[in-house]
Amino acid sequence: MTEQTAAYSGNEQLLSMLHARNYNSFLSELALQEASEATKLLDIGAGIGLFARMMKDAGKDVVCVETDEQQLEYLRSDFEAVQSIEEIRNGEYKFAYCMNVLEHVREDVKMLAEIRSKLVPNGKLLIYVPALPFLYSSMDRAVGHFRRYTRSSLRSAITNAGFQIQSLHYADSLGVGVSLLYKYLGGNSGRVRIAPLWIYDRMIFPVSRLLDRGLLQNVIGKNLAAVCVNADR
Repeated sequence: MTEQTAAYSGNEQLLSMLHARNYNSFLSELALQEASEATKLLDIGAGIGLFARMMKDAGKDVVCVETDEQQLEYLRSDFEAVQSIEEIRNGEYKFAYCMNVLEHVREDVKMLAEIRSKLVPNGKLLIYVPALPFLYSSMDRAVGHFRRYTRSSLRSAITNAGFQIQSLHYADSLGVGVSLLYKYLGGNSGRVRIAPLWIYDRMIFPVSRLLDRGLLQNVIGKNLAAVCVNADR
């Protein structure tokens, strides 16, 4: 990542998300499914290393990119980690993932193009971002989100960076209602409270995943997931 990344002080939220067992498992399964042929992965915006550790436990070798100096030092105790994507050699990785990171970057197309340069021909990138601008809330502001994406805006960013899109769909349909409740009833602090998060993760999110497997993934969801291919090199 580069200097376009928003000032991000979301350690509290990152630590809170450790309690979201089902949500984290879902995202790690998405990554592992697409990374089946890759042994060495690139984690863009690794944070405190939640997904990097899950990938490592699955037998993958993970290289982390993280701009926050405190989080970077924490990562370096277990992983190869760098502060800028420019430190990564070009054309080396078959797979990279970017989980809830792109929304923190002002120049998202530029960042995607940088990631693409690190992939081998036909290498893949998994992107997971918050969706639907009308859900933008105090939590988005608190952690430095520049935007929430629509399918159209994410598709445009991906293709303008030179990727081809293998898949692009919504995720977490029931999360739309939960996010609206948070927006209007959650106050202005932007904090994630553990008890409601636990209830959502254990009781609502599993049902949401079942619903997403039908038509809803093409209609609505709190997030967007995209798989991109570096296909024209």
